[in-house]
Amino acid sequence: MTTKTYLIRWDAGYGDTHDVVHAKDLDAAENWAYDSWKDEVESQADYGAELATRENLEEAGFDPDEYLIGEDE
Repeated sequence: MTTKTYLIRWDAGYGDTHDVVHAKDLDAAENWAYDSWKDEVESQADYGAELATRENLEEAGFDPDEYLIGEDE
């Protein structure tokens, strides 16, 4: 099976990243780009949730009066 050289690109939120891969076709090269993107995204994951309070909503730039419902206060 003949392989070709592809320039792949992905952006995990920090701007474009490039690499060169040898793959059998464009689909395989695009899968490689997706896997590279996914690996970077998953390794840089930082997420969470917390109960909204007047203080943390204000710190995040939200108007607590617009988002909090009676039982949340």
